[in-house]
Amino acid sequence: MEISVHKSHFLRLPAELRNRIYEHAVAIQSIAEDGRLSYLPLAQVCRQLRTEFYPMCLQAPIILDWKHLPGYLATFYSSIYEPSRPSRYCPSSITVLADGCLKQGVWAKVDFISIVRMAHTRSDFSCTFTYGDAGWGSESGSDDDASEYTDEEKSYIEDDNDRLQKCIFNENSQWRHDVADGTIMHIFMDYVGSAEISLMNIVVSDNFETSWSIFDETEEYLERVGLDKVYDHMLDVHVSRESATS
Repeated sequence: MEISVHKSHFLRLPAELRNRIYEHAVAIQSIAEDGRLSYLPLAQVCRQLRTEFYPMCLQAPIILDWKHLPGYLATFYSSIYEPSRPSRYCPSSITVLADGCLKQGVWAKVDFISIVRMAHTRSDFSCTFTYGDAGWGSESGSDDDASEYTDEEKSYIEDDNDRLQKCIFNENSQWRHDVADGTIMHIFMDYVGSAEISLMNIVVSDNFETSWSIFDETEEYLERVGLDKVYDHMLDVHVSRESATS
């Protein structure tokens, strides 16, 4: 008795047609195994946006609250980049609203080193610290009209803004050199525009002038880099080593 085997209809197809089906199956299988291929058009669009729109977006004027400044700088300028970084990666201006520092005591540790580098990179860059026109009170739901400040309160932010301008836009050659080569690693402040005495902590690398006492000669260093006029009774400036802050 002869045993017959049922033959699939696929096997009855011409060889050329079967090869076409094989080619199609291979293409589908490749996509199934590597799902990234399905998102290739999206990736291409994202790459185009990064190339064309991202630099334009970074150049746009920035207005943000003091409490959001650390997050903004950490997101877009977290690395210590070279002084030759193209100016197209720097905003044209940054306006920082310090209403929270005065009205609600909102403090946030801000590292100004990235902002100083922006000033060194882009000649038309500006950075201003002020109180918002809309006021902090309207944002928080408070009944206080935060846009109506007394002359004394206005002087807090005006004085701090003046001090920070001298630091950010300091043209002293030694200062610019120390910022460019990484000798100045951080410039920390917790708040501005407050009645409290502000503290600026300039952090230098561990290998910076190891022979001198950093505490005894802080004032001398500030004078050498042209920041002696920033140091006054309302702004306490300290210079410390990186190892002391880690």
